[in-house]
Amino acid sequence: MRIGGRDAADDPYDVLVEHPVSGRKPHSFRLGSGGVATSGINVRAWRRPDGTTAHHLLDPSTGQPCWSGLIGVTALGETALHAETLAKAALLSGPEGAREVLSRRGGLIVHESREVEVIGRVSIRFRIPQPTAPTRRAAA
Repeated sequence: MRIGGRDAADDPYDVLVEHPVSGRKPHSFRLGSGGVATSGINVRAWRRPDGTTAHHLLDPSTGQPCWSGLIGVTALGETALHAETLAKAALLSGPEGAREVLSRRGGLIVHESREVEVIGRVSIRFRIPQPTAPTRRAAA
C-alpha cells in the first residue's frame, strides 16, 4: 500500500499489522508517506497429496516452498513496490537476512515461534484495545 499526500503528512495513518497466526492486529505503524507491504506463508498454502504442506513463496535455489524460520514480514519502503520487494526478500532470507534487509527502512518479522520482532527505528505502537474516537487506519 502507498501512503502520501499533504493530509497524510499532516496527520499520519495508523497502518495496522496483522499477526499471520492469530489474525489479530496488535501492532501499528505511524506512516505519513511511503509504502508498506506484508508477505507471509499464512496465505496461499495447501496440503500436497503426500500430506506435506506447501505455499507460494519459493526458495529460488530449489524451486520448493521456502521454510526460512519466518512466517511473516511487514516492510516499509519508499513506494509500495519497494516495500513489497523488501518484504519478500526479508521473508526468503530468514531471521538474520531479514534484519539486514529491513535495517534501513524498518519493519517487523514474525518468527515460526510466533514471536514478533521490530526491526529498525520505526514508529510502531503496540495496540491495546480501548474505547476512543475513531482514527484513520489502513490495513497492511
